[in-house]
Amino acid sequence: MSYKSTNLPNSLVSALKHSLWTLAIIMTAALLACTTNKPAPTVEKLVDIGEPDNLEISFLAKAPVIDGALDPELAALPGVSLPVFRNRAENAPAAPVSAVLAYGADFLYIYVEAAQDRIQCRDRAYQRGDGIILALASPQDGDAATDEFQVLGFSPQAWGRRNWQYAFTWYKDRDWIGFPPLEGAQFAWSHSAGRARFEVLVPWSAVAPYHPWFRSEIGLNLAYTQAVGTQGIINYQLVPDERLQFEISPRLYRRVRFAAPDMGTAMTWHVALESHHSSVGKPIVLRVASQGTGETALSITIRQGKRALTQSTVPVKAAAELASAAVPLDTGSLMPGDYEVEVRDSAGILQRMPFGILSALDLNALRAELEAAKERLPEGSLSTLEFRLQEIEGGMARLRPHAVGTSLAKDMAALDSSFQALRKGEDPVSKQTGVVRRSFRSRIDNTLQPYSIRPIAAPNPGRKYPVVVFLHGSASDDRNQLDGWQAMLPDFILVAPYARGTSHDYTRDGAQEDIKEVLADVEQNYPVDPSRIFLAGFSMGGYGVYRTFYEDPMRYRGLIVLSGLTHSDISDPDFRNPRYLAPFKGVEMFITHGTEDRNCPFSDAENVVGVLRAAGARVEFAVQPGRGHESPTFWTAIRMLTWLKSKANT
Repeated sequence: MSYKSTNLPNSLVSALKHSLWTLAIIMTAALLACTTNKPAPTVEKLVDIGEPDNLEISFLAKAPVIDGALDPELAALPGVSLPVFRNRAENAPAAPVSAVLAYGADFLYIYVEAAQDRIQCRDRAYQRGDGIILALASPQDGDAATDEFQVLGFSPQAWGRRNWQYAFTWYKDRDWIGFPPLEGAQFAWSHSAGRARFEVLVPWSAVAPYHPWFRSEIGLNLAYTQAVGTQGIINYQLVPDERLQFEISPRLYRRVRFAAPDMGTAMTWHVALESHHSSVGKPIVLRVASQGTGETALSITIRQGKRALTQSTVPVKAAAELASAAVPLDTGSLMPGDYEVEVRDSAGILQRMPFGILSALDLNALRAELEAAKERLPEGSLSTLEFRLQEIEGGMARLRPHAVGTSLAKDMAALDSSFQALRKGEDPVSKQTGVVRRSFRSRIDNTLQPYSIRPIAAPNPGRKYPVVVFLHGSASDDRNQLDGWQAMLPDFILVAPYARGTSHDYTRDGAQEDIKEVLADVEQNYPVDPSRIFLAGFSMGGYGVYRTFYEDPMRYRGLIVLSGLTHSDISDPDFRNPRYLAPFKGVEMFITHGTEDRNCPFSDAENVVGVLRAAGARVEFAVQPGRGHESPTFWTAIRMLTWLKSKANT
C-alpha cells in the first residue's frame, strides 16, 4: 500500500506533523513544565469545612496572574484543606493539600498547593496524577446527589493548551461530551521548596449557568490527584464522592457562598441568558447584573456567524448593592438555527453567549403520517423513522435551559427533510449515504434500538463488501465512532452498535444480543460479505471485542483491539486467563497499546498477547512507547490499516 495515496483523517495528519521533528522540543518542554522552580507564598490560613454553610468564596476585583504561583496579595485569603479520599500508593503517607477559591465578575479562581518532591505530567493526570477535577452543581433538597452539574479536568501537559487534557469539560448533566476544550480557561503549575502549586482560572461564560450573580445557590466539589512514584496515586476531595469520575452518575457537592462583590469606585457588569434556546417566535431573555459606581450603555447584537441580524442598546447604572434586570430580546424574525448574543459596553468590553432557535415540529402529526405510510416502507426504514421521532421527543423533554440545542436542531431539520421525501413517495432512509443512525425493533423486548452505519457510497451491483464493527468505549455510544475511519476505509461497510448502553463491558442488558441483531439488520439491507466481518474496539470496546468473539467466534474473520481492557470488574471471563482462550485459536488479531496507559495497563495487554499466542491466535502487536490511553498514532494507524486490508483480501 502506498502511504501517499492513503486518505487519512485530520487527526492522524496532525499527529504526523507533530511526531518527528518536534520530539526534542516536546521532551524539553515536558521537563521544564514539570520542574519549574519558582518561589511563592504558602497557604497557611485554613478554614474548617465541617459545617455546610461556612465555605465562602472571596470576591476579587481583578483576575490574578495565572503563572503557577499564588500572587502575594492573595496570601491573606483563607484556604481549605482537601481531605484524603483514597490512597492507592503503597507505603506512601498522604501529605497536606490545601486550596484557595475566589471569584470575580468574569471568572472563578482556584489555587491548589501540595507537599511533594516534583510534579509529574502523566497521561490523564486529572485521574492519574498530578491533576485537578472541579465540579459545579445545582444543589438539591437535602443536599441529595444532583443530575445537574459540570465536571472539568486540568492536567499539566508538555504541549500545554495544544493538548486536550490541559483544560477541558468532561461531563455535563451525567453525559460525557467528548473532552471539548474549556474555552478561555487558564491553567499553570510550578514546583519549589518541596511544594507543588497549581492555578486555574475558569471564565464564567464557559460554565453557564453557574455564575453566582444569577443563581441563588451553587454546589462545588474539588479534587486533586497526586502522583506517587511511577504508578501510585493519592486522591484528595473536598467532598468524598465515589462517582465524581464516573459517567451516568449523579454527583455530590458542598453548597458554597459567594461573598458580595465590592468594586469600590469602579463598576463591573455581567450578563447571562435565562435560557440558551427557544422556539420560533419566542423571545430570549437576557439578564444583566451590575455593581459599583458609574453607568454604561450595553450594545446588544444578535449574530449568525459574521452577520449582524439585530441590534439594540440597554443603559446600565451601577449601585453599591448588586442589582440585576431582565431584558427580553426579540427573536421573532429568526429562523431555526444557531445564533450568538454579543454584548459590548462603552469601553469595548465584550461578552458572547450562544443560543439556538428550534423548529416547532408537530410530532403527533408526523406520527400519523408515518402510520399511514408504513405499508410501503421497509421494516428497517420504518423502525428508523419511529426511533428518530422518539429521540426528538425525548431530547425536547431533557433539554435543560443552559443547552443551546444544536444537536437537537440538526435532528429536527433532518427529520423534517425525511418527511418531505416520504410525502413524495420516497424511502428517506435506505438511500442515505455518509454516517447514518438506523434503528431496529428488538426481538428481546420490542424496543427501538439504534446503531450507526456508514454504507458504501456507490456500491457496484452484485459485489459484496467487507464489514468492520466498531465497539464504543465507556461513557460513549455509537455516535461519532465512525467519523475518523470513513476516509480510510472507503471499500468497507462501517458499523457501530449502541448495544444497550455506554458502560456495561458488553456483558449485560442484552448487549450481545443487540450486536447480533445489528449484524442481521445490516446483512438484510446492505451488500455484506458475511465471510469478511471484522470486529474492533477501543478501551471498554476492546474488552467487548474479546467478549463478543468469545461468544460468537464463527462470525468474525479478524479482531482489532485498541488500548483495550482485558478483563471486566463486573463479569467473567478474564481474558488474561488461558482457560478462556480456546476459541481464539487461529484467529487473526491486531492489538495496539501505549506503554504509559494507566486506564488499561500495558502490562495486562502484554500478558494477554502472550497467552493468546500460546493459545494459537495469530497476533500482530503494535507497542506505542510513551503513549497513554489514546487512539493509535499516525504510523500505528497506517500499520493497522495495512493489516486490515491484507486480511480482508486474503
